[in-house]
Amino acid sequence: VSPDRRRDVEDRVVFVGDVARVRDLHAVDGLTPLDDASLDGDLHEVVVGGSSPLVGRSIRDAGFRQRHGAAVVAIHRADGHLGTQLGRTVLRPGDALLLLTGPEFDADGVAARADFAVHTHLGPAIEPRPESRIVAATIAALAMVVLLPALGLTTVLRAVTLGVAVLFAGRVIRPRDVWEMINLRIVVLIAAAFGLGRAVERSGLAGEVAEVIVTATSGGGELVEVLGVLLVVMILTELVTNVAAVAVALPTALAVAESAELDPKRMAIGVAVAASASFLTPIGYQTNTMVWGPGRYRFTDYLRLGTPLWLVAWIGTAVSVVHL
Repeated sequence: VSPDRRRDVEDRVVFVGDVARVRDLHAVDGLTPLDDASLDGDLHEVVVGGSSPLVGRSIRDAGFRQRHGAAVVAIHRADGHLGTQLGRTVLRPGDALLLLTGPEFDADGVAARADFAVHTHLGPAIEPRPESRIVAATIAALAMVVLLPALGLTTVLRAVTLGVAVLFAGRVIRPRDVWEMINLRIVVLIAAAFGLGRAVERSGLAGEVAEVIVTATSGGGELVEVLGVLLVVMILTELVTNVAAVAVALPTALAVAESAELDPKRMAIGVAVAASASFLTPIGYQTNTMVWGPGRYRFTDYLRLGTPLWLVAWIGTAVSVVHL
């Protein structure tokens, strides 16, 4: 459509672009969705899975609104060609649907069904404009967190605590909102990992493992010893979370650094980098798992494509710890 084209009443406009921007269209005065969907609900993005019963059926024929309690307001397809109205679009595996939902929408039920491979809650369909006090409190908190530590007036932890207090005072966030954002399972996992790491350190296991690594790599020099430590870390991070891998392996790594007369700070940074280099399995990191199903990847794809990256990260990190 030409930018000079004048719009008339009853014109039908087809939107092509980022599905998340449909929210902005709904906020434009004078535009009305063809499906007459209410704008009082939330926006959700879902991806149609390869085994979904929706594949090969149009949105209208599948009774999407009745089945899920949601209206499809946009579709994203990899090749970009839909060729018809939304209601008549035949769904394919990998289609990303932007849903406008009402109170009857069951997010847990959607996650449990096989209709969709991925489900993401994007928030309210129309976000209220922030009040001036909210903007002011947010800017003040951000300035406090950045400037106070930079000027040496206080520590980062205290500055962040003061910033959070400002956000509470300005009613930008509420205690209830904070509790809803906390994933207690992750908190317990991190706490348990630190506890296990402390147990490894105090029981003497860290020293024994360090001695085994030093003995096995003796004669090879500092680089070989660091390679041995990072190998243990990178194997751990494929089995547990990267935080847990660091908590468990750091005492051993510091013991090795002491034995090899290496800078413990550089060793700690090397361990942190190695714990984030999870390329070999779809379960090693959250993003690996997220793309596993929608991308139709196999377990061996991670090994085939991840092994070169894994080797580069392993050797490159070890060289950096020893020589930089």
